Amino acid sequence: MTQPRNRRTNRGVALMGGGLVLGIGLAALVSTCTGSDAARSVAADASFADQCDSVPDGAHRLTVTAGDGARLGGAVGRASSEQTGSPVVVLRHGASHTLCDWLDRSAAISQETGADVVLLDRRSQGSSPGDADLSRDPSDALSALDAATQADLVDPATAVVVMGSSMGNASAFTLAAQLPRPACVVVGVSPVPVTGPLDGVATLASSGPRSPERVHLTWATDDGKVPAHVATLRRAADSAGVTVTTTEVDGDAHARAVLDQHEDAQRSVVEAISACS
Repeated sequence: MTQPRNRRTNRGVALMGGGLVLGIGLAALVSTCTGSDAARSVAADASFADQCDSVPDGAHRLTVTAGDGARLGGAVGRASSEQTGSPVVVLRHGASHTLCDWLDRSAAISQETGADVVLLDRRSQGSSPGDADLSRDPSDALSALDAATQADLVDPATAVVVMGSSMGNASAFTLAAQLPRPACVVVGVSPVPVTGPLDGVATLASSGPRSPERVHLTWATDDGKVPAHVATLRRAADSAGVTVTTTEVDGDAHARAVLDQHEDAQRSVVEAISACS
């Protein structure tokens, strides 16, 4: 594994919290981000075998009814052994991925942290049919969390972790401000926090009592505009009095590839989630 260039921590005034958010994805990097299952469209309640090439143990299909009545396809990854007090992670992937591309990574997170991980295909992709509507993604993800709770797949009393990858960070930071209680941590991988109608930077800066307790960011030094996005998020977090930790690695890997290729980035995400237990 490539070793990290450095690791820096910026600590502000911590606010009360109970969740985690991690965002990954960038439409301009389709060749990097697109997975083998990205173009396979199925019904919201289709079996994983119809959608994904491989399915890890502990994955459960989740069918979600959104606020406007749309039926969306999701999944919950669960650890093989229950760990009392572990958080639930709501993961928003990037533009060109589906939940299939994150099942294996979610399984690894579950096994290492004991956390349940909630995934959801974005509208018009994978198992979520219909027209694309990015503005609904944060509320759709909240509906997925509610559905997982009602299905007894996650514990409603645990801390919530919202996790975003690339473009998914725009949805993740917006979702964090919509949770019933503040998120324990927002984790951003290769953060692209402003996309279309969603402005994660403005949301973080103005979220007030809904601010997450912490933000953790990990990215590659040569990944286009991502380092600049990190700097913008750090300023927003500082203005909101939110603690920020960072893990920076060499290279130009983006989104899931940062975690796949850099052990230090993986470890930092596991530590950020585990701190919410």
